[in-house]
Amino acid sequence: MSVYLDKGSSVWKVRKVILEHNHELIPREMVHMIRSFQAISGSVKAHMDEMHAYGLPTSKILEVYG
Repeated sequence: MSVYLDKGSSVWKVRKVILEHNHELIPREMVHMIRSFQAISGSVKAHMDEMHAYGLPTSKILEVYG
């Protein structure tokens, strides 16, 4: 999909839509791997914040929860 801002009317407009996919869709059992489908519970976020406050770098924290 391609969109643009029509500066005259300050409205976003669709320029082009391609309805065919150029790749296979992800299998349902792997959807959890897509970033937009991932969620962090409040307790996990709190634990990650504690580890960060303790001084662990983000890369090491993500090794635990990655």
